[in-house]
Amino acid sequence: MNSVLLSLLNWKAQEEARFTLMMSQGPFEVRLYQKLLCARVSLEGSFEEAIKNGMRHITEYLEGTNFKVEKILHAGPCFHLNKVDQWDVGMILPPEMDILNVPKPISRFIKIEEWAPCTVGVLRFRGGVTPEIFQRKGEELKRWIKKRGFNFQGPLRVSRNDFLLQFPFFRPNEVHLDII
Repeated sequence: MNSVLLSLLNWKAQEEARFTLMMSQGPFEVRLYQKLLCARVSLEGSFEEAIKNGMRHITEYLEGTNFKVEKILHAGPCFHLNKVDQWDVGMILPPEMDILNVPKPISRFIKIEEWAPCTVGVLRFRGGVTPEIFQRKGEELKRWIKKRGFNFQGPLRVSRNDFLLQFPFFRPNEVHLDII
């Protein structure tokens, strides 16, 4: 019974974005990501409002509100970027899609973007994500990256796998920061 419960708690509905693990130390990692395709929306407002409204737009797009009226299965983790006065909320699209064959969104708010291959510092953790936790984990990651002699750039990102399907205290989360 316990193994069944544990396997249900660790079950993943989403694919993870493809990467090569370059370094690992406890919850910290350095990853080399392949080119990624994402659907994102930029919103103003609080962290909670941006996630709620952003995921509504992204979910509608994935469920077929696009010009091909095609559901997009096996999307990867969702992400949130904190930019000045706004949040970007999005989802990594399946690796078999590319910029030429991805369904075009009907919503003018959704943008499809290709992200170039990049090296990323990662801090993995479980539990809920609030703006305070996001910033605190981001500072931990920055200190770890600096201590390893790397430099970083760009905004912090939080990556959330299966965040709607698991109990909040079991949810796998990651804070990402590009390494240069």
